[in-house]
Amino acid sequence: LDKAEISRLYDETRLLSRLVDDLRELALADAGQLRLSPRPMDLNQVVQDSIDNLTLGAEAREVSLSALLPDDLPAVQADPDRVSQVLRNLLVNALLYTPAGGSVTVYASTANGMVEVAVADTGVGLDPGDLQHMFERFWRADPARARMGSTGLGLSIAQSLIEAQGGRIWAESAPGQGSTFRFTLPVLAPAR
Repeated sequence: LDKAEISRLYDETRLLSRLVDDLRELALADAGQLRLSPRPMDLNQVVQDSIDNLTLGAEAREVSLSALLPDDLPAVQADPDRVSQVLRNLLVNALLYTPAGGSVTVYASTANGMVEVAVADTGVGLDPGDLQHMFERFWRADPARARMGSTGLGLSIAQSLIEAQGGRIWAESAPGQGSTFRFTLPVLAPAR
């Protein structure tokens, strides 16, 4: 075997391993057995950590990555690791679909006992027909993503993780207008 073939086999093995992990996550979600550790959580800190972890990748793609978060955002009751997982998925997707010179911004607001987080990009956007399939398993707007290591399960997993924590997730987009993925989490109930 030459180096190129070994490298290709290694990449395929990594993709298969990720696919197995993703399918396990979805099976646990389907069975109502996702492992969550909800606790009072500072969403601003989790968002900032997620952005800090992806800043070098954004710079390499020449995409601006930032957060515009209110200082008075209330704490939420959620699993910080799982919320980080969802944010990472949304941010990585936004970075992949945003051309050089574009931007990805995370916003947050509070309404009706929920905190809403939005990941907005200035990317290519989605056709209305694609938008309705975004959270389906194995579905990809761009079939070439399979060659880039995507399993087509990230948004399905994100949906399962958010819904298991009492929130919801959805997307808004139009071709050439970028995309915004939003999710909600319940505000931490005050102690009695």
